Amino acid sequence: MKDGVTVQELERKAGSRTDTQAAEEMQKAKEKLFVCLHQRRTA
Repeated sequence: MKDGVTVQELERKAGSRTDTQAAEEMQKAKEKLFVCLHQRRTA
């Protein structure tokens, strides 16, 4: 967890979007991570 982020903030944020929205955001974050990792391996 990032410094300065509270559990209450995370819970509020989690409740403000649908499961589908959360899943789409997670998928985008994973894609970004894998692109970054792939770039590091090929550099």
